Amino acid sequence: MPSLRHTIGFFLAVGLLAAEAGPAAAVEAPRLAVGDHWTYFTNTTTQDGFRLVGTATFAIDARAVFVLNGRSHDVFRVEVGGSGNASGRVEFEGKTYSLSGTWTLAGEEFLEVSGLKIVSSYVRLLATGRTQPLNLALTIRVENTTTFEILDDAWRFPVDAGDVGTLTERLNASEEFLARAGLSEERSSTNGTGIRTLRYRAEAEERLSVPAGTFDTIRINETWPDGRYTHLYYASAVGNNVRSESFNAIGTKIASTDLESYRYQSTEPSPPSWLTILESSLIVAAIASAVVVLIVRRRKRVRIRPPGPPPGPS
Repeated sequence: MPSLRHTIGFFLAVGLLAAEAGPAAAVEAPRLAVGDHWTYFTNTTTQDGFRLVGTATFAIDARAVFVLNGRSHDVFRVEVGGSGNASGRVEFEGKTYSLSGTWTLAGEEFLEVSGLKIVSSYVRLLATGRTQPLNLALTIRVENTTTFEILDDAWRFPVDAGDVGTLTERLNASEEFLARAGLSEERSSTNGTGIRTLRYRAEAEERLSVPAGTFDTIRINETWPDGRYTHLYYASAVGNNVRSESFNAIGTKIASTDLESYRYQSTEPSPPSWLTILESSLIVAAIASAVVVLIVRRRKRVRIRPPGPPPGPS
């Protein structure tokens, strides 16, 4: 049975996948903008039955410059938030408990504008509930900060079904872990660096229906060094994935996300520019002036009689 820390740590990794937009078939990169956002229904279940269900939202709230190892990156800041229900069995200090409670997720990511790769992330997951047996109050908190130095990016827009590529990056991660049940408490801090290569393949085009609607997508397979892999269903109509399905190294599905709602301004009707508004105002003003002049001229041609009876014959 996996440890509680391993279970929560994997949920954090799965939850971040929805924010990382992948390439699309025969289309250019999504035209992201401040104000775009995506909300997903998320369902993570481990083999032993521990389950986290709820929603997670990724919202672009600013454009900034992020400096990593002396190199400046033009980035979008992505606010991360979510909440839901936690249930199932967890292992803590050698004992197995059944947990029923809730979870919340908060954090931020910095998404490189040019390559649409995450260069930094911070997430905090908090789960609270009651255990059975003993009815103990259980609190779990995980805070993770990771930077991703891109060493080689061979997976970029545009791509077609059948294309392959890799992304190699150096990770620098730190994590704070806390689990407390009754009077028992477990704390730990870890730091580490490493280099990983993710492999990608654009496999096929599919039409999918999710709560947010029906979309034409391309299924992209993302494979991790340890054998885990994820199917990312990217839709150019929303500028992001509409579904993700994550599998462990033996092919068992352990997590999924479905798009519930979104705002992608690139597909919205363009508002009139200020120049267009000014031109329209000038035209309206000119027409109004012409009407006023015409009314004045017509009034000058009309003889206005004084009040009283009409004049008699001379």
